[in-house]
Amino acid sequence: MTISWLARGTRWRLLLAVACSVRLLRGAPAYAQAPAKPQRPGGLPKLSGMEGCTLTFGASSTLREKVQQFSGYVDLDCGQFRIQADRMTHDRDKNTVDAEGNVSLTWQGNRLAGKTLHYDLGDRTGSVSHAVGTFPPDALVVAEEMDKISDDVVLIRDAVFTSCTQPVPYWSLHIRKGRFHLNHYAYLSGVSMRARGVPFFYTPYLIWPIKGERATGLLFPQWGTSRTLGLFVGEQFFWAMARNADLTVEGDYYEKAGGAGGIEFNWLPSAHGRVVFDAYGLNDQRTNQFRYKTSLRAEQGFGEGWRAVADLNAVSDFAYYFDFARTLAGASTPATVSQVNLIRNWSYYSLTVRAQQREQFFLSNTAFGRILREDLKQDMLPELEFRGRSRRLGSLPIYLSFQSRADLAGRNDRTFDLDIDLDGTAGGRFNADYGRLDVGGRLALPATPFPWLDVESALTLRETYWSASQTSQLPDADGTLRSGGEVFLDRPLNRNFVEATVELTGPRLFHVWEPPEGQSGRRFKHVIEPRLLWQFAPSLDYREQVTDPRSGKKEVDPVTGQPVLSSAIPFDEIEFSSNAFQTIHQVTYGVRQRLLARRPAAPVSPPPSPGARQPGATGPPWGPASLAPERPPAPATPAAPQPDYYPETPAAGSAAAAAGAAAEAAQGSFTSAEAPAPEEPSTPAVPGPFPGAAAAGAARRGSGGTPAEAVEAAGVLAAWPYTPAGAPPPVLPPPAAPPTSHAPVAENPVEIANLEISQTYSFETFLSSFKDRSRHYSPINLTARINPSLNMSVDLRTDYDLLQKTFLSETLTTSARSGRLGFVNLSWVRRRRAANTINISGGTALFERKLLLDLHANYDEKASRLLERGLRVGYYSQCCGFIAEYDRRDFFGIQRQEFRFIVDLKGIGKFLDLNAGTTP
Repeated sequence: MTISWLARGTRWRLLLAVACSVRLLRGAPAYAQAPAKPQRPGGLPKLSGMEGCTLTFGASSTLREKVQQFSGYVDLDCGQFRIQADRMTHDRDKNTVDAEGNVSLTWQGNRLAGKTLHYDLGDRTGSVSHAVGTFPPDALVVAEEMDKISDDVVLIRDAVFTSCTQPVPYWSLHIRKGRFHLNHYAYLSGVSMRARGVPFFYTPYLIWPIKGERATGLLFPQWGTSRTLGLFVGEQFFWAMARNADLTVEGDYYEKAGGAGGIEFNWLPSAHGRVVFDAYGLNDQRTNQFRYKTSLRAEQGFGEGWRAVADLNAVSDFAYYFDFARTLAGASTPATVSQVNLIRNWSYYSLTVRAQQREQFFLSNTAFGRILREDLKQDMLPELEFRGRSRRLGSLPIYLSFQSRADLAGRNDRTFDLDIDLDGTAGGRFNADYGRLDVGGRLALPATPFPWLDVESALTLRETYWSASQTSQLPDADGTLRSGGEVFLDRPLNRNFVEATVELTGPRLFHVWEPPEGQSGRRFKHVIEPRLLWQFAPSLDYREQVTDPRSGKKEVDPVTGQPVLSSAIPFDEIEFSSNAFQTIHQVTYGVRQRLLARRPAAPVSPPPSPGARQPGATGPPWGPASLAPERPPAPATPAAPQPDYYPETPAAGSAAAAAGAAAEAAQGSFTSAEAPAPEEPSTPAVPGPFPGAAAAGAARRGSGGTPAEAVEAAGVLAAWPYTPAGAPPPVLPPPAAPPTSHAPVAENPVEIANLEISQTYSFETFLSSFKDRSRHYSPINLTARINPSLNMSVDLRTDYDLLQKTFLSETLTTSARSGRLGFVNLSWVRRRRAANTINISGGTALFERKLLLDLHANYDEKASRLLERGLRVGYYSQCCGFIAEYDRRDFFGIQRQEFRFIVDLKGIGKFLDLNAGTTP
């Protein structure tokens, strides 16, 4: 029965008193059981001080005055806590409850279960014998006795602490006594850690975090060894300063270098910002020099598309990373780069204000070790960049894209092994501070004279100005040199670059294989696509002859008689992005064949409810397979009889696409209902044999002027604006949300195979040579790709030289993935008269993903040795995980191996992280 203590009027108290008097007059024994018929609510005395409680029981009896006993599943629910037991006795004078049999006490997400319970209802304290306690997030404690002394403090004695649910836990802490400050820390005494019941670690005192959030405390020590530093040990202290900030303080000791220290500070100033600062340093007792490394990374988003990103790094010397980095990637770092960017993207434009500094170390490997040969520092303080993506000019059929950059550059090149200034000693400097302005644009005119032919004409203009220049070694008339290296010249240079291209794509031919009438199955399409690209860029040599400042005469090399010329100071891709020293006049021709498949329309199931498991959502740790978005089906137009091969209509590539859509649908084409008709020309998203080519089926912008997402579907190149070599592509807006309709839709075309053969012929220069023979044509380029399924691909790229009658290079790459078996990647690269390498990586998950195996290797076939190899083994159970890793590199000048062992405990986090690096 259930009694609400809120209903406790005088009438109910009177009825209760009368009932008790009648029972006593009948001479009933003091421990007589209550009648089987449940009592009415309110027939019990109130629990003093506990208003709002609800009591449920099967039977009740009075033991003595003010002492009542309840039995038959007793449940006392007071909101702030709840007690459940087989039997419960309430003493009104002491305001206590004694319960026994399947006892359970719960409060604030915590639970104590056991054999008996004594509980004070007033101050809400009590003790449980033979107790089992569960505390968020995943703590499980079994103890002889537990005492709850407040809502957030529990005392334990002779206990076992774990997060495992096995009868014999995989890991556990055996504790003599302890004080659990819930959602904070556990203060434990006499602690022994055990694995499957076997002790392997003991400490007389331990403070352990028992909360889901970050916890202040000492981290597990690190240790390692190296040939140059000997044995090292380290310890870290983590301080959770606030919910949005923390600090890690580190102290290390190296056997040969001495003591070292460092800090790492993390701060989230806002929901859209983050700051990370770390510093590490030591006074190296081997060299008596202070060595350090600092890093500051910050990011902050602002309104109206503005975003600031900073990445600042500094290091004391070139050998710091090799000596003190504890990972292979860190030990192989040859440079430090610092930059600050202020970025805004809007509409078709992007604006970037950038400051950048780069320091790179060039090393020589000798029998005595690595020696610094050159230290190069380059900076841009500042740089302003403004870009515009391809956009139609009003109602004209012309599209414009542009990029402009203005910066103040600096170059400080310090050489240690060459006598640059010819003073009789090795070493010298080259210092330069100058300005640079670069402006470039591209005009494109697309046309479709026939439904099966696309033509795109384009004109690229670019101009670059440098306020200073450089020249090579300066000779005198007697042949002696006035400089052993580059010389800074305080004289400007101006470069103009013009390139014209015309690309023809077509005539396209295709054939579609339909499944038999009345039967379901895939539809296949074979496409043959000839391509032709003409390029012309006149020679515009911007170099100028150097003048001798002593005599005012033009500098001439006395040996060759050639003039000494000035050139641009090299900095980035701008100085190497054009060929102004010679004329480019060439044509690239080729043919591409594609085989595509498309399944028939199928109904789409409604979206799953929140939290439901998604199809394909489970898989190995390398990630589930992505599902391509679906599109509406093509119009149900009966197919007309056609010859085996016929010209293909444009795949949404021109103004004629709309006119030819109906005919294309009747012919069974895949493209009539797959993309809207665009109105913008296309340029390739990736470099290839047709660098300025228009691509059929490329993603374009609609007539409304809204930028469309640039994609590469079914092997069709996407639309990208003019971008210099090495520059990142502009940021595009996110794709539109998928439609909410659940009508039957057709799947996207899937490219099964792609074969492309191309060659370039130059009207000006030789593109291939062998011995005393030279030819104007290049080697034949062949690219093949096979995708038997969505989870498997094979790529082959090769160049065949007609003069030498041999293959110059081959690259074979294969990839296969399976949610049940794992993945494997294999690549083979061969360069004639160069190294041949084989790279392999793979992984699998066994025994219901409890055992994970990953490996990778890099083998040099000519040297007959492994350049790099690694193995990672992981085992995961319900409450713990173990990871062992081994990596080794044997490149020339960089020999290093790394061992790592990690123990991760559920509810606790990373318990052990041993990282040992050695230099063999």
